[in-house]
Amino acid sequence: MDDFDEPEAYSPETLAALRSAVRELGDALVEHVELLAGLHGGSAEMAGLFAANEKVADLIAAWNERVLDHTGTSPVYLLDRDDDFIDEEEPDDDGTAVADGDILSVISRWDLQVEDVDALVSAGREAHRRNRPEEDTEDAAVAVDGAALAIYAVLHEKGEPFYQLPGVAVLSGLRVFVRPDDAVAVAADEISDEVYQPPGEVLFSESWI
Repeated sequence: MDDFDEPEAYSPETLAALRSAVRELGDALVEHVELLAGLHGGSAEMAGLFAANEKVADLIAAWNERVLDHTGTSPVYLLDRDDDFIDEEEPDDDGTAVADGDILSVISRWDLQVEDVDALVSAGREAHRRNRPEEDTEDAAVAVDGAALAIYAVLHEKGEPFYQLPGVAVLSGLRVFVRPDDAVAVAADEISDEVYQPPGEVLFSESWI
C-alpha cells in the first residue's frame, strides 16, 4: 500500500489493528490502576505518574486512530496535548480613582542574593513538610530541589495576603522566579520603570486563576 493511501475501511487489516490497539490499551489501563493503587500522593511519585498517564494517553490516541481507520469515525475527540491555551485578556482601566467593580493590579519585584543555598533549601523542605504532612523526606527532596522552589514552599506556607483582604476578590495572580543574565542594579528614581521581568533563566513560575 502506498504511504499516502488511506487504509480500506472495514477490512481484516484494519480490524486486526483495532483489536491489537484495544488489547494494548486494556493492558495499560490495568497496569495504570495498579500503579495508582500504590500511590500516596507524594512528590517523589509524580514523575512516574506523569509517565504512566502519558503512556495511557498515547494508547488512547492510537486506539482512536485505529477506530477511525476501520470505520471512518472517531469515538472521542482528543485535544492536541501540545497545544498551549493562553488567556490574552488584559484589564484596561484608564480611570484615576478606583471604584467598586474596578480592577487593581499589584505588581512587585524582589531581587534576592542567595547566601546559603543549603540553609534555604532546608527551610523550604521543612515548609513543604508542614504544607504536606502526608509527604516524607524523600518527597520533600523531590518537591524542593533548589533555591527557587524553596522560596516558593516558604511563601506557600505563609499564604497570600490578597485572599484575606476585605472588600476585594482575587481575579488572578502571577509570580516568576528568574536567574537574571546580568547583575541587578539598584532601583532608579523611576520605580515603575524597574518593575519588569529581567532577561534570564526562568527557574519556576506559578499562577492563581
